[in-house]
Amino acid sequence: MTDQLDIHFANELLNRLEDHELPLLSWGVTETALSESEVIETIDVLLNSHEAAPQAMSAQGVLEEFLLRALLFEVPVPVTSPTRYRTRLAESLRLSSGLRQLFARGGWAHEEQPGWWRQQRRLVADYRLHVAPRRYPRRDIPAAEALKELAQLPHWGEVQRHVAEAQLQGRKLARFQLEATRSVFASLSCERSRGIIVGAGTGSGEDARILSAGFRCHGRAGSLWNCTACAHAGALPTKGTFARPASGVNPGG
Repeated sequence: MTDQLDIHFANELLNRLEDHELPLLSWGVTETALSESEVIETIDVLLNSHEAAPQAMSAQGVLEEFLLRALLFEVPVPVTSPTRYRTRLAESLRLSSGLRQLFARGGWAHEEQPGWWRQQRRLVADYRLHVAPRRYPRRDIPAAEALKELAQLPHWGEVQRHVAEAQLQGRKLARFQLEATRSVFASLSCERSRGIIVGAGTGSGEDARILSAGFRCHGRAGSLWNCTACAHAGALPTKGTFARPASGVNPGG
């Protein structure tokens, strides 16, 4: 992350600060903020307990680094009020939930009444916030075993094998990655067009395997239909964009 802050330490600190905010955010209260004492106390606890904590930085130094990196935001308050802070999560949620509809109606940007835009209709009627630890599929299928399974597919030949080997480079696969590749490649043998949705969390390896499946498809035939099908397969949405796992393609492995 920086020369002074380890990324694991920074992630853990950000998680703990967000944990302080979540109870109120979950109930729709977005205007609240953390006091400076809450932030400093949280940093102090982690500085004394985390194995990757920076040795030469104080709690105030960590706070300043977080502000510099926009991991924490100082909330504008009157001069007489104590300084308060929000994490990226809390500030993003506050801004998103407060969006309003604005339509040009002749000089609306020059309204004299302060806060006039708050009288407009809301763009977000309501929201639900759910936070849980991210789970990643196990990548426990050796490249050699994966290539052996893929070799059983119809129309899989030497060209596809060489392309797959170049893509894998000896890396292990998760079961859903292999099943997704099998499904995409097998669908090209069908007479009718088919759509396949692969659902997996961000960072699980969903894009790499689908795109590599597209390269393998290109190695199968030179027809325009096959190339178009592969391009579409590589652009399918993931769970992060609200797609649901399709039957037979299980991210859990």
